[in-house]
Amino acid sequence: MKKISTILKASVVAIAVFFAGGANAQIDVKANILGLAFNDYGLYGEYSISENMSAQLGLMYSVNKFGASSDLATNDLDVKWTGFKVIPSFRFYFSPDDPTEGFFVEPYIRYKSQKRSGMTASIPVDDNGNYDDNWANDNSTATKYEDRDYTTTRNKAGFGLALGKKWVHDAGFVFESYIGFGKNGNSEVKYSDQDVQDYYNSIISFDSPISIHARAGVSLGWRF
Repeated sequence: MKKISTILKASVVAIAVFFAGGANAQIDVKANILGLAFNDYGLYGEYSISENMSAQLGLMYSVNKFGASSDLATNDLDVKWTGFKVIPSFRFYFSPDDPTEGFFVEPYIRYKSQKRSGMTASIPVDDNGNYDDNWANDNSTATKYEDRDYTTTRNKAGFGLALGKKWVHDAGFVFESYIGFGKNGNSEVKYSDQDVQDYYNSIISFDSPISIHARAGVSLGWRF
């Protein structure tokens, strides 16, 4: 909980700095409550450029844990996923009754970083303790295995388009919902242990497994 609080505070500071040039302008600060169901924490800051156009910055942190078993490991796994996302975007509102309110279209770009920890693999090794690729190249059977703990990281960028609607109460309360789809750029899984990476790459590729992504949100916030 302390780490989540720190992330939220950092998000507030980053959003405030991003929009510091328009201190007298209209700014909406929002949280995606739908993301809480997936342990995705963060804030969006939306800066009104005109009545029908705005710029937005979203900063999010996520953490998920789950247990699993693997035929490639000698024991059960207690896996932890952590990551963050940065999503800058522009919004174009159609015939708003009030500034930046109503139906909108939102082109955006997204940067996402993920880390997976708590993984263990049993890999074939030679007499020097290094990964033995003969079992794969020569169809031979390795006689020595070694358990290795490792983490993986993946950084990827993408872009997409979202559609939604925003309502603003006279008192300043903000509510919005949106959905969108986008395309991911190329990325590669990096392992903390090179021998484990060579082992997995010899049997399966984890590079760029998903080329598209989806976005959805139900946000609550306040207009300043």
